[in-house]
Amino acid sequence: MKNLLILFIFLFFAQYSRAQTTFHKCYNYNWGDAGNYIQQTSDGGYVIAASHWGEYFVVKTDANGDTLWKKTYGITGNPYALIPTNIEPTSDGGYIIAGYPMWQGYPYLVKINSVGDTLSTKIFTYTCGVKEALQSLDGGYLITGVARVWCSQGGILTYLIKTNTNGDTLWSKYYYNCVGYGNGSVTAALTADSGYVLTGSSVVKTTKNGDTLWTRAYGNNSINAIEQTSDGGYIMGTSVNNGSYDFAVIKTNALGDTLWTKSYGDTKDEILKFVSQTSDGGYIFAGTTKSVAGDSTDIYIVKTNIAGDTLWTKVYGEPGVDDIYSIKQTADKGFIISAHAYFAGNFYIIKTDSMGNSLGCHEKRINTSVNFAPCTANNQVIATGNLRAEASTVNSHTGNSFLNAYDACTINVNVIKEINSAAAPSVFPNPATNTITLKYVSEIGLISIYNSMNQIVLQTKSKTTTAEIDISHLAAGIYVLSASGFYTRLIKE
Repeated sequence: MKNLLILFIFLFFAQYSRAQTTFHKCYNYNWGDAGNYIQQTSDGGYVIAASHWGEYFVVKTDANGDTLWKKTYGITGNPYALIPTNIEPTSDGGYIIAGYPMWQGYPYLVKINSVGDTLSTKIFTYTCGVKEALQSLDGGYLITGVARVWCSQGGILTYLIKTNTNGDTLWSKYYYNCVGYGNGSVTAALTADSGYVLTGSSVVKTTKNGDTLWTRAYGNNSINAIEQTSDGGYIMGTSVNNGSYDFAVIKTNALGDTLWTKSYGDTKDEILKFVSQTSDGGYIFAGTTKSVAGDSTDIYIVKTNIAGDTLWTKVYGEPGVDDIYSIKQTADKGFIISAHAYFAGNFYIIKTDSMGNSLGCHEKRINTSVNFAPCTANNQVIATGNLRAEASTVNSHTGNSFLNAYDACTINVNVIKEINSAAAPSVFPNPATNTITLKYVSEIGLISIYNSMNQIVLQTKSKTTTAEIDISHLAAGIYVLSASGFYTRLIKE
């Protein structure tokens, strides 16, 4: 009976593991594409708000990251490109998108239906930058960002704008919760009492009408990310200088008083951008690191238990700068990440399992040390005031376009050729254990096999149309094979 129980548990978790979809998908290979924000949708797929030089667009994918539709958006008569900053599913099955026109400083709010058709576009008259829009518990929307008014102590004001379901302004307020120029240190979250919490140089808790309940400062650190936790308290994050910058995470009670603080990092700069509580009660922290790639950045993920103790860490990236735009836990307890990769010049998404594992490619190792972070809460009084930010409806246009999704495990791709093209060399068997055979219509030439660290682990040449290669010495895993200008994934068993 005991052996049967062990077998059942093994089969259960094996089946569970297989049920967790993983992939790396790269979109278009057009220089300048950036996937600003991603969300999982109710059908198990994903929706991405992204931008390219001169346009912004929304991409809807299936559960495997393959494109179902893409639509572009613009404001009629406005020559400036729209830059989306986030996209959120709404209770009616559609989406709300926040952003701003390039080179212009006012926020916009676009409501679209489930297939990407524009329902309304609102422009807010106050000159300010927008970070995000959230649907509030009453069905309206909360917009947050920075008002381009300088504080006497340095930095610029933060703001909240509350609208009804049609995007019309109900109230708007600014807070002397001053931050450096830009939106990086400003974010907001909904709270269980229908109020809000706003970050900046301090954390401001408000009522549903934007009136301040309390304010806390945590050293001299601007808070980059915040979320209310299941116990009614908050998990928040910043970066602290411990010789080099590390992730710093603060857990508080419902009044913002510190319960514990921890820092996470390696030898060089780690910059925290996102914190979130996960379905197991623990936390996921995400940002960038220079500890692996030197002067270039990679994506850095830390998963902890409820006490902030590290369970696992992951780094994803290729030569050049990789940056993370968003991370969300998915229904299968894995994670979906939107990112920008300069090795391909466009945006890509990573789907991992619950342990942060994806396809093996673009994954790197990092040694994470955990320390105490000096971020104790202090009471602070900040001034607030009413912000004049009325919404006006503008004419907008929507266009259809197509966006291909490619396997992002193609390494060092400068000139992309379709992997599944009939002209590509055939590789068999794949998966393989000892030997693979390549066949091509002409001389194959140089054959290279790369590991997940972008290192060449095998290289040979063939002057014929057929090549047999011994791979028995390679460790089991996922590789990329390059031959005749084509790239394909090779699985070694």
